[in-house]
Amino acid sequence: KDHLRDGVVVGSPTSAWGSAQHNLRNVEVLRTPGTALPAGSRGVVIANSTDGTCIATIVQSAETSFHTKSGGNQFYSCHGWSSATSINHTTFLDEGGNNDYYGCCADSPSLYGWHIKQWNIRIIGGFSLQPVPASDNLATAIHIDCGGPDFAGVIANHFIQGGASSRWM
Repeated sequence: KDHLRDGVVVGSPTSAWGSAQHNLRNVEVLRTPGTALPAGSRGVVIANSTDGTCIATIVQSAETSFHTKSGGNQFYSCHGWSSATSINHTTFLDEGGNNDYYGCCADSPSLYGWHIKQWNIRIIGGFSLQPVPASDNLATAIHIDCGGPDFAGVIANHFIQGGASSRWM
């Protein structure tokens, strides 16, 4: 497994059977400053695992900090950000649906704080920090791209700082 590309992978992406009840707690995926990142690098990948938790997990220096490909998971106080030498494009990429994010932080993404591609997502509390406050840096705090006309989910008490208001959602 290429651990430079993917820091932590939960569940087998090729297995016919998924896993369940994973619990990541106080995990840090940190890369050496100045290390070139391979294209598509990810910090934490929930590949084929449901009904699990990810608590107080930190990812620094990955193109995508948290990539969730399955549903029914909960994230608490997770934080992804860029370093001075590598860019975080998307902090939370959700392709699984029915996932919860409580008090999580999307810090300095260049493209999306949250990129939501499925239904029934809950983002409660937490914050999105754009790199340059009060400027249009092209990053979108929460981007919803479910492929349908409606979004079913809840976004509540989420603080967005920086960037142009036209890019908050």
